[in-house]
Amino acid sequence: MNLVKRCQHFRKLLSSDCLMIPGCYNGLVARMAAQHGFQAIYISGGALTASSGVPDIGLRTLDEFTNVIKDVSTFSDLPVIVDADTGFG
Repeated sequence: MNLVKRCQHFRKLLSSDCLMIPGCYNGLVARMAAQHGFQAIYISGGALTASSGVPDIGLRTLDEFTNVIKDVSTFSDLPVIVDADTGFG
């Protein structure tokens, strides 16, 4: 599904009454969410850093975050909401 269609589909999902969106911190968890019927996924900055064994105090780089986001998006083919706290600069 191309990007425009994915965005349109996600907008429809968000307009529904209830949408369960599990947190996924890597590609494997994202693929499992897709296989279990979830329609969207969420990446938390805190969960991503915790899964690396470091505290959520800005130790992970922007490149590390974007690599995980790419993996999660690619391996699940689901819409992704990303929380990267205050950002990177």
